[in-house]
Amino acid sequence: MARDLDDVLEEVGQFGKFQIFNYILISVPMIFVVICSTSFVFTSGDLDYRCRVPECEDNGTEFLPDWVEWAAPKEERGGEMVPSRCHRYVPVTNTSETCWIDGFTNVTERCNDWVYKTSEITIVREWNVTCEENKWKLTVAGMLVYTGVLLSKPFAGYVSDRFGRKTMLLAGLALAGSAGALRGLSQSFLMFQICNILEGIFGGGIYSAAFVMGLELMGPKKRVLGGAIMSSYNAFGEIAMGAIAWGLQSWRLIHAVIYGPAVLFIFYIWLLPESVRWLLAKGKKDKAEKIMLKAAKMNGVPAPTDMFKSLSSLEKLNTEPEPSPLPEKGVMGQAIRSRILMLRLIMLSFTWASISFVFSGLTFNATSLAGNKYVNFMLAGLIEMPGHLLTYFGMDRLGRKGTLAGSLSASSLCCFLFIAVPPDIVWLGIGLYLLGKFAITTSYDVMYMYAAELFPTKLRHSMISACSMLGGIGAIAAPVSPLLNTYFQGLHLILFGGFTLASAIITLFLPETRGVKLPDTVEEAEQLGTRNYANRDYQMEERLE
Repeated sequence: MARDLDDVLEEVGQFGKFQIFNYILISVPMIFVVICSTSFVFTSGDLDYRCRVPECEDNGTEFLPDWVEWAAPKEERGGEMVPSRCHRYVPVTNTSETCWIDGFTNVTERCNDWVYKTSEITIVREWNVTCEENKWKLTVAGMLVYTGVLLSKPFAGYVSDRFGRKTMLLAGLALAGSAGALRGLSQSFLMFQICNILEGIFGGGIYSAAFVMGLELMGPKKRVLGGAIMSSYNAFGEIAMGAIAWGLQSWRLIHAVIYGPAVLFIFYIWLLPESVRWLLAKGKKDKAEKIMLKAAKMNGVPAPTDMFKSLSSLEKLNTEPEPSPLPEKGVMGQAIRSRILMLRLIMLSFTWASISFVFSGLTFNATSLAGNKYVNFMLAGLIEMPGHLLTYFGMDRLGRKGTLAGSLSASSLCCFLFIAVPPDIVWLGIGLYLLGKFAITTSYDVMYMYAAELFPTKLRHSMISACSMLGGIGAIAAPVSPLLNTYFQGLHLILFGGFTLASAIITLFLPETRGVKLPDTVEEAEQLGTRNYANRDYQMEERLE
């Protein structure tokens, strides 16, 4: 009797040297994408600055000298009264006490030159993107990256399925790396923004292509382990980005360090194998056989004697159309007419968007916490690791719905409590912030698997793509969250807490999928969580007999 590919993968080794080697290869582009997508936090990051006062400044001036009290009006920022960023007092022209209280009038004027608190160089300093009316430009810098990612999703999926996961991965790395390197050479703010959206478009499919390749390398027994390992790459990327930015503190140097080594990805043409599952689905049996033989050799096990026969059988199964009671268009039409599936799609899309909004927002706003912004950013990445572990323990013990609703509620509670923490209790504020990031990380991991289990086989990929695309709106909105503080302190955290709480409530109305088989038809997906679906296996056995 012919076996499927999972049986063959078990015989050549579930997680041997072949899988470990390729997981190391896959980790590099996944971490690279995370570094690139979060780099704008530092390259476009706001800086602390004040108006330059030529009458009193010299090359060794302090950021807050004594005379600044009379040279600039005060404004509230971060709960403190500090010198205005964009206004100064008009100096008195006929006095010798230029830098004293009598050297300035009480009339204010706008300034067009600034003194910065640190030597850090971002695009704020490079092109004087200063003052409140220009904050939207910094917000747009982040939004364009995620807008490009959203636009790329349909095309990335098509290229991956049509031309291969490896092709999608390498093409994305080459094009996104070029756009990122070009951004580092930008001579204007407009050029910087154009390169932002181009990098998002070209690199939007890299992470997902690498993730799919990793999962398809594994047999069923180690697939959860593989998913946990790859989920942790996001944390490694954020930690690496914080360390790079802390060490360089110059946006052009950051780009050089990030994108310069990307040229080495050219060696992946020879090092990284294509997905065996994709090769078989496309009828490329000879190439699939070579990869399986290499896997067996690297893992130190003999190749199964009937492996080629099994692969040939699987090829036939993959290339022949599966029997279906309805044609593809009929299945989609039935799903659209299904009130249950459409409502489920809306609920999951809202939850996905909320999770994306809060996860990305907490990542970006970590630099605004009290203390060292680089350390805070790295801590926000480090806290994701235990969140990934909790996901896989929680889904087995509490179920998908319980883990998702619980982690969303915990994140919401942390966001609301953070607002009430006095500014002088720094450790408590940072602790609550990190706990919120920990909880939303768990939500993100659960969401991917839970959503896949709630839709029928024929529509699973298209429905997940729809959820992911609509959920991407949350990631696009996340860079706006720092701007909200200019209108009301803590407004972004109120929104974070509100959206996660609403999503937790919505989750309670979804069916539990722990311990049940994936639905294959629209009717079975509609019956999830009911007694009819619980008896499905028995009914299927009767039909087969």
